[in-house]
Amino acid sequence: MKGTETGRRSSRGYPGLGRPSFGLLRSPGEVEMGFWLYKCNAAEGGPSGYYGDWLRGVFSRGAPVEWGGDYSTLSGEVSKHLAEEVTAGDVVAAYQTDSKSVVGFCTVTKLTGEPGVRRIYLQPIHWLTPAFPVHERKAGTPLESSNAVNGPAAFRELPDAEMQALVTLSGAPDRVLEGKPAKDGWRPVPIRDPSELIVPLDEVWAGHTRGYYGLEESWRQDGVVLAPKSVTFFASLDDLRDYLRWRVGQWEADGYVRTVGVEFRATAAQLVDGDEGTGAMVTLEPFTYRDTPPEFGGTGD
Repeated sequence: MKGTETGRRSSRGYPGLGRPSFGLLRSPGEVEMGFWLYKCNAAEGGPSGYYGDWLRGVFSRGAPVEWGGDYSTLSGEVSKHLAEEVTAGDVVAAYQTDSKSVVGFCTVTKLTGEPGVRRIYLQPIHWLTPAFPVHERKAGTPLESSNAVNGPAAFRELPDAEMQALVTLSGAPDRVLEGKPAKDGWRPVPIRDPSELIVPLDEVWAGHTRGYYGLEESWRQDGVVLAPKSVTFFASLDDLRDYLRWRVGQWEADGYVRTVGVEFRATAAQLVDGDEGTGAMVTLEPFTYRDTPPEFGGTGD
């Protein structure tokens, strides 16, 4: 457990990769920093039936995200980690099981609930491009015999040497070992290139007698529009959802948060400025559009 003399956190480096030694303890008086490998499967889900797409669920967002907990695992080992060992400030390596790759790194911002009903919140700090195929690259490194990498548990500790090897081999910056984002802060990762998702207006107006999905975005201060309302069109609902996740992430990174009681459902969202009492609000609302004139059966709404 953290803060005890278990010896599980050392300051040794990883000389085999030329990694300089790091003091992986926090400031004096603070508990030691923990490193974890968290496995999620977007294709099949885990034994508890929960799916996890790291890009869509976490790295496309701009603020801490609730990402599992006791409710999403059947593992007593994982529940024990959440109850006794994981703490705010720990660093999590995000492993996408269906691609067998580490895709990025997050920090734990908080855990809520009593032991047995814990929920974990993560803030992304670095996205790997390309993703790191750990099983293809682990030979001859501490990762080759890693219980976290090779074992079935969805959430398991990474000892210092394994974490340092993972950071070095993946090409991640050293700041990840300290749980820090880039100097200019975290910016969400687009799920797909936003420009490739949007249907040009001239195509929408061309009269192809097909339907489109639209997204109306407005920014208001105490009900007064702060900027011209924007409307964007998409060929499919999936395209709209991926674009919306990215836009929500952009607003979150700028300090906006979800309105209490209004849930981001990947089709609509409402956020308010995190500074209390500013009255600034962003609303993203979907609608359907058919470019056939109403008299010929189109909706035009």
